[in-house]
Amino acid sequence: MDGSCTSKRENSAERCPDRYVGLILFARHSGVPPTPRTPAEPGGDVDVGPSSVRGLSVTDVAERVGVAAATLRAWERRYGIGPSARTTGGHRRYSNADVAALQRLQRLIRAGMPTGSAALLAFDMIGRDDSGGAVTAPDAAAAIAHGDRLTERFAAAVDSLDPDRIARAADVVLTDRGAVSAWTDVFMPQLQALGQRWEATGLGVEREHVAVLVLQTSLARHTRRQTRRDPRDRPHVLVAATPAEQHTLPLDALAAALAESRVRACVVGSLPELALHTAIEDTAPSVVVLWARSGQTTDSALLRGLLTRAPVVCAAGVGWRRSRLPRNVPHLPDLPSAVDTVLAWAT
Repeated sequence: MDGSCTSKRENSAERCPDRYVGLILFARHSGVPPTPRTPAEPGGDVDVGPSSVRGLSVTDVAERVGVAAATLRAWERRYGIGPSARTTGGHRRYSNADVAALQRLQRLIRAGMPTGSAALLAFDMIGRDDSGGAVTAPDAAAAIAHGDRLTERFAAAVDSLDPDRIARAADVVLTDRGAVSAWTDVFMPQLQALGQRWEATGLGVEREHVAVLVLQTSLARHTRRQTRRDPRDRPHVLVAATPAEQHTLPLDALAAALAESRVRACVVGSLPELALHTAIEDTAPSVVVLWARSGQTTDSALLRGLLTRAPVVCAAGVGWRRSRLPRNVPHLPDLPSAVDTVLAWAT
């Protein structure tokens, strides 16, 4: 995606280090520690005691989450968010993690996020029960299969090299699935596939370039559609890349996902230090997100200098090493954790 990359295959990884590592940012959950949470609101998250770990019925959970039992069954069927166990008679039994994920889903929906995006974020919570054993959400395959047709249409549009067709396909995906699911399940895998094709054959970079340009516009358009109905005096979040970072499409995905929860983000891209300081001073955001896709593009001095300029500063991207970050700087390696963390601080 930058001028340093050639179409030759020999030693491509050495010539163009981390060419596609930026796309790992805002992939699926990567096991980061829990992010800051806002206090529970009526109908929001509540503490689920140990007695609920192995045996809450659908009626009990519906009461705790604040929805009808039929709604819980619909979420399970459509999005794979459901109980991790059933009795021998087939009755649903919800664990502590199951209930927490459902409460999180309900909170995000109430904040205005499309159910598809909210379900992906809630699904991110499901992974381990209290004993440390792995659990699998039922019907996850059905939830993935739901987007197959949209994925195929988007892939065909990219392959056609027709910007208008790509834009139409991207808009449909964003409307149907929401920004989080659109990015992690459709857009990012397609871009990664193009990158792998380029590395293997030297072909396809032109399709990647066109897709990136169109997606940037489509994500910005989706963001405007979500925020224009609820205008604010200033953005809650400022999203920037380090001066050496030129790959910024994932930041547009973050802004689009935040907009679905009515949180405005100002994406300034890659800026010199002085310009970034000026942008923060002029917008006075609650949260600043600084992104770097690889170790070569991180800037620890810049990051530390921002700590006195904004209430919360987050380091986004797999380029940052969590062990080397200041203790008060959250690390955002993927889109679900980025959205959850920023929402906790910005709302």
